[in-house]
Amino acid sequence: MRKVFLAYLFLVCATVFLSGCAGHHFKKAQETHTLQAYQDFIGKYPKKEEWVDRAEEVQLQILRVAWRQASSENSTHSYQIFLALPVPASFTARVDQEWKKYQTKARDGIMELEYQTCRESDNLSEYRAFREKYPTSPHLEEANQRIMELEYEECKVTDTIEEYERFTGKYPANPYQEEIQISIARLQFVPYQEKDTIESYGQFIVAYPDSPHLKDARQRITELEFKPYQEKDTVEGYQEFLVKYPTSPFQEEAVQAIDRVRWFDCKTKHEIPACRQFLKDYPESAYCGEAREFIDDLEYEPYAQDDSTSSYWNFSQKYPNNRHADEAKDKAYELVREYVTTGSVEVDQSSSLHNYTYYVPAEYKWENAAWFGEKIGV
Repeated sequence: MRKVFLAYLFLVCATVFLSGCAGHHFKKAQETHTLQAYQDFIGKYPKKEEWVDRAEEVQLQILRVAWRQASSENSTHSYQIFLALPVPASFTARVDQEWKKYQTKARDGIMELEYQTCRESDNLSEYRAFREKYPTSPHLEEANQRIMELEYEECKVTDTIEEYERFTGKYPANPYQEEIQISIARLQFVPYQEKDTIESYGQFIVAYPDSPHLKDARQRITELEFKPYQEKDTVEGYQEFLVKYPTSPFQEEAVQAIDRVRWFDCKTKHEIPACRQFLKDYPESAYCGEAREFIDDLEYEPYAQDDSTSSYWNFSQKYPNNRHADEAKDKAYELVREYVTTGSVEVDQSSSLHNYTYYVPAEYKWENAAWFGEKIGV
């Protein structure tokens, strides 16, 4: 009995002693106040549940405070500091679960900030670096989409068939296929356009029978066929063109050119008979109206050059249907009126003033009745 009592007494004393040691060491851990200090304490007293719970709680508080500081600053630097906290090699299961949760949040925070930087810089190399660093990021699809868009922008700057084909090979389902095909067709056409010959466009048509520029090539061929005849600009040349290229879209233009050149040749002769012959030979010409007016001009020209009352009067009598007939009468009237009112213009004495008085207003006749009577002989 006495042995049992002594054994019990020893157990009580040991418990009290150990309890006192645990309290002392917990106080030491509190003074250091680091995750490692509390973890060391837990390692020494794994069976002291009360103390272990208290140590775990303090560790959790340290983690939570550190996380609040990192997340409130919300910078790559603050998250990196949080992840670099001096932590024990292992935690209790409870603390370890909390630590891993904050680690994940910190890494996600860094990833979000880096992606935000990518979007702000909108730089292809940064997007590529992000994709390589975070292959499982929730932003991966968006990053890939922007990488494709930026690579297409680079293609358009380079603007070569090789680059467009490389891009379509890399992104067969890209949304720019129609635009790319248009660009490739344009680039295929360029070297033939630079040569700009009937032969080069013919080669293009053979090489690219499905090209959207076939119409342009054929159009340019017809223009080049017509060009030498335009440069000659002769009736004979245009007639040759009409025979040689009966289906050319420039047939009508050639016919109009023939009409124009014929009239130009006629007009340069500056002769009334030539103009009348033109009207007789080409009654359907677009220049018939101009030819008739030119005949009027040629008839009027010598009378206008004489610039006398008699010449104007004689013209108006000889060519009453000429478009300058009224103008000639007005000119005669002006000369007579100026003589009647000022005496500064000499009226032809060879012509009868009976004709001139027809153009003088009644008031001048009455005011100058004596003069008129003397001149007319009444």
